[in-house]
Amino acid sequence: MKKTVLVTGCDGYIGFPLCLKLVKDGHFVVGVDNFSRRENVKSMGSDSAIKIHSPQERTEILKSLGNYSFHNYSVDSPFTTNTIFKTYTKPFDTVINLAQQPSAPWSHKSHFHTLSTINNNVNGVINLLYAIKKFAPNAHLIHIGTMGEYDPTVNVPIPEGFFRFIRKFRLSNKSLFPRRPGSFYHACYDKDTEILTEKRGWVHFKDLTPKDKVATLDIHKDELVFQQPTNTFEYDYQGEMISITNRSVDLLITPNHRVFEYSNYTAPITRWRLTEAQDIYGKCRTMKRGVSNWEGVREDFILPSTIQRTGLYGTKTMPPIKIPILKWAKFFGWYITEGHCYKNSVVISQDAIENHEDIINCLKSLDRKPQTSRINLPDGTKKIKGFSIKHRQLTEYLKQFGLSGDKFIPSFLKNQPKDVLQVLLDTAIKGDGHNSPDRTNTAYYSKSYRLASDIQEIAIKCGYTATIGPNGDCYVVSITKNKTGKTQFITSPAHKTSHKLYNKVPYTGKVYCCEVPNSVILVRRNGKHVWSGNSKVASTYYIDLACRTWGLRATDIMQGIVFGAWTRESDDHNTHTRLDIDEAFGTVLNRFILQAYFQQPLTIFGSGDHQRGFLSLYDSIQCLNIALLNPPKESEYRTWNQLFLTLTMNQVADIVVDAAEYFGHNPDIKYIPSPRTEHTNEHYYNPETKILKSLGYIPNCDTKEAIRDEIWHIFDILKVHPPDANLINVIQNPQIKWR
Repeated sequence: MKKTVLVTGCDGYIGFPLCLKLVKDGHFVVGVDNFSRRENVKSMGSDSAIKIHSPQERTEILKSLGNYSFHNYSVDSPFTTNTIFKTYTKPFDTVINLAQQPSAPWSHKSHFHTLSTINNNVNGVINLLYAIKKFAPNAHLIHIGTMGEYDPTVNVPIPEGFFRFIRKFRLSNKSLFPRRPGSFYHACYDKDTEILTEKRGWVHFKDLTPKDKVATLDIHKDELVFQQPTNTFEYDYQGEMISITNRSVDLLITPNHRVFEYSNYTAPITRWRLTEAQDIYGKCRTMKRGVSNWEGVREDFILPSTIQRTGLYGTKTMPPIKIPILKWAKFFGWYITEGHCYKNSVVISQDAIENHEDIINCLKSLDRKPQTSRINLPDGTKKIKGFSIKHRQLTEYLKQFGLSGDKFIPSFLKNQPKDVLQVLLDTAIKGDGHNSPDRTNTAYYSKSYRLASDIQEIAIKCGYTATIGPNGDCYVVSITKNKTGKTQFITSPAHKTSHKLYNKVPYTGKVYCCEVPNSVILVRRNGKHVWSGNSKVASTYYIDLACRTWGLRATDIMQGIVFGAWTRESDDHNTHTRLDIDEAFGTVLNRFILQAYFQQPLTIFGSGDHQRGFLSLYDSIQCLNIALLNPPKESEYRTWNQLFLTLTMNQVADIVVDAAEYFGHNPDIKYIPSPRTEHTNEHYYNPETKILKSLGYIPNCDTKEAIRDEIWHIFDILKVHPPDANLINVIQNPQIKWR
C-alpha cells in the first residue's frame, strides 16, 4: 500500500537515502529540513568526506524519481510544524522523525550547544506529537533514538524498550527500561505565577502568546535576555505542590520542578544548577533574584506628529520631534510620578524644594519656558505647587498613560540600556519614593499596580532586587541594592521556621510553564521575583505518554552506530549520502576509515574493550521501511533495538586496518585517554534484537566480512572522488572534553 510519508531531517546521513528508497517504492514523500547538519559540520571546520549534491540538486533528483515535495523548515517551532501538516489535505500516514541533533560530543561542546541540542531534539518531538494529534491522529510516528539512551554497562541483557522486575516478591507491570514518567506536567507553576515579557511586562503564564518573548538568564554573562519560548504548557493537575516562601521568594510548583540554586552563597553563577524542588528539602540553599547585566536597545525618543487646529477651520501638521533619550527618560520619570495633562499643558506637581531646579531644567530641555504655579498659605505667603509648560503635541502623546491608578511606562522606554533606566528610576524615586540613609534600600509608592510592576522591572534591569507589596491604599516597591542579587533560605527540618519556608500543599487546578533555550526564566508570585527553571523532559517520555493518553501510535527505535555509505538506490542514481569524520558528527567506524585513508593512527579511547552495537546504512534504511509497512495498533508505543553486530573498539579498528591494507594503506593504532565520561574496559553488553527478526527481517551486514565489504566500498568512492586534504586536520585527537 502506497503511503503519504513525512520525513523530517530529509537532508541528513540517513534521511536522504531513506527518501530515495521511499520515493522509488512509490510513496508520496514530503521532506523537511533546515540544513543545520551542514552548518554544524562546517562549524567544526569539517565537511563530508564524500562530496554530496546541494539541497536544490537533491530535491530535483527526488522529484525526478517520483512524488516528492520539500519544505525548508525547522520542527522546533510549533507554527512551522503545524504549517507543514495543514499544507496537505490528505493527512500523513507515517511521520518519520530524523530531525535530531545526533551528536553526543556536540552537545557537550558548551552550555549553548547543550541547550540547542535539547531545544532541537525535545521540542521537535513535542511539536510533532501535537501536530499529529490535531491533524493526523491515525498517523504512525517513527522516531529514531539511540542505544546510547541505555547504560551499556548495565550488566544485564538490555530489553527492547520494556521490562518487568521483581520487588519484594512481587512481579511488576511492564515498564520502560529503565524509566517511565507519570505525566507531562512534571515541572510547572501554579495559576498565580507570572513571567516577565519583553513588550507586555509581567503576565500570567495562561496569557502568554506566540508573539511574546520572555526574560531568561544567560548564566555565562549573568545577563537578562529575552527569548521566544519554544513551547508553552498548560495542564490540569491534582496533587501535592511545593511551596517555597520567604520575604523575597514565593513559589508554588510541582515537586519535580527545577529551581535554580546553589549551596554556596558566593559561588560563581556558572556553578549553579537546576535542582528538583523535592530534592532540596532539609538543605540550606540560595536562590538568585537579581541579574548583573542588561543590554537593552538605545534609541532616541520620537514625539509623534499631530494635526492641530489653526483658526476656525484650518489645521496644520506638527512634525515629529526627536528628543535625546536621556532627556526624555528624566522628563518621563517626573511626569509618570508627579505629572498630569491639563488642556494643552503638561503639569509637574512637587512640594520638595530640593527638586524644583531639577524639574525646571528638565522642562527647559524640551524647548519650553516653564510656568510656576503657587498657592496662598494661611499666613499670607505663597508656596510653589508645581511647574507647567504649554505643549499640545506633548499632551496628545502623554494622555495615553492614564491618571493615578492607571499609569504605566511603555515598553520602548523599559527596554532602553541600563544608564537610561537608571536616570528614569532615580527620577521616579525623587517623585514618589525615598532612600534609606545609606541608599542601599529604596521604597517607591504608586496607586497603579501596573506602574509599580514597571518600576520593579526597571529596577531588576538596573541590577537591583525589588518586591511589590500593599501599603494602605497604594503599592510599595521595596528596592534593594543587593550585591549578589541572591536570597538564602533554609529547608532543614531542624530549623524552627523551616515549616514556613518549605511546605507541601494540596492543589487542584491548572499548572503552567514554558520552555526556553536558556533554561532559566524570571518568574513572579505575589510581587516577589526569582530566577527559576523551565520545563524539560526526554523525547521517549513524551512519545510514550502521548500514546497512552491520546491514543497515538509510535515506533521508537533505539539504533546502534550506523556506518557505510551504500544503498542500492544511491548507487542506481549515482548520488551519495554524506560521510562525516569530525569528532562531533563522525561515527567511530567512518572516522577510523578516513584516519586510515590519510595514513593517520586510528585513535582508540581508553583500552578499547568497550562494546557497542553496529549496523550498516543499508540495514538502517531497510529497518525503517519495515517499521513503515508494519505500523503498531492504536495507543501502542513500541520500541525496538536496531543493531545486528556487537563489537569492541579494538575489533572495529582491526577490521578497518585489514580493509585498508587491501588499498595499500597501513595505519597504526593509537590509544588515547577518553575525552568522554565512559567505561572503556571489558564489560557485559547484550542488547536484545527480537522484534525486527520476528517481522521477517534478515540483516544484510551482520558479519565482520560484510563490514569489510562496506569499508571497501567507501575506499572505492574516495579513490574516484578524493576528499579534501584539509580534512586531515579534523581527524586528530579530540578537543571536546566531557569532564
